[in-house]
Amino acid sequence: MVKNDAKYFILIGSIVIGTLVSSNIDTSNTRNFKILNAFQYKEAMNDSYSLKKEIGNLSEKYSKYKLQLDKYNDDDTSHSEVLKDIQKELDFNNMILGTTEVTGPGIEITLKDATEEYLQSNDIFNLIHDQDMIQVINDIKNSGAEAIQINGIRLIDRTEIYCNGVFLRINGLKIAAPFKISVIGNKGAMKKYLLSADNYLAYLQVRDIFVSIEDNDNIKIPAYQRSVDSSYLKKASN
Repeated sequence: MVKNDAKYFILIGSIVIGTLVSSNIDTSNTRNFKILNAFQYKEAMNDSYSLKKEIGNLSEKYSKYKLQLDKYNDDDTSHSEVLKDIQKELDFNNMILGTTEVTGPGIEITLKDATEEYLQSNDIFNLIHDQDMIQVINDIKNSGAEAIQINGIRLIDRTEIYCNGVFLRINGLKIAAPFKISVIGNKGAMKKYLLSADNYLAYLQVRDIFVSIEDNDNIKIPAYQRSVDSSYLKKASN
C-alpha cells in the first residue's frame, strides 16, 4: 500500500513539473531586434556600463553595511569603537561629497584652443566652449573618476559650467584656457575609455583642439570651497 501511494505521488509530481516546464517553453521562436545607429549604440553601452557599475557598488555597500551591523550587534564592541567607525564613515562621506582635500593616483588632461594659425580664421569651432567641457566631464565621470578638478577648482554634483565671454565660469570663478583637468581614479581604465574613438576628446582633436593625457601617481585635489546649502532638502518618510 505504501509503495502504491509513493508511486501515485511520483506520478502526480511528474505531471505537475511537466506542465510547468511546457508552459514556460517559447514555441513561437520569435525575437525582437532593434537596429541602433552609432549614437544610440554609444548611449546604450554607456547606460549598460553605468548600470553594471551601480549594481557592483550597491553589492559592495550591502556587504559593508551588513558587516557593520553585525559588529554593532556584538556585545563585545565598545562605545569608543562604534564612535571611531562613525567618524570614519563621516570622513569617507566628506571625501565623496567633495568637502575635504583628497589625494591619489590618476590622470591629468590638458585642453587648449587651436593653434594661432587656426585661430586667425576667427572660427569659434576652434575654441573650447562650455558645452565642450561639459561633454568631456561627462565622459570622465563615465570612465570611473572618483574626484575631479579643473584649474584647481573641485567639481561636485552641484558644479555649474558655462561660458562667460572668453572664459569658462566654474563654481562662480572665471578661468581661461589652457584647462588642466586632474582626475583621481584607475589610470589605465580611464585612459582607455577617454581615448576611444567614440568619446568626446577624439571629436575635439578633429577640431584641432590640443588634447594631452598624462599619468600622475600623486594628484592632490582641493576641497569644494563654496557652502553646500540644503534649506529645502528633507529626508523622505517611508
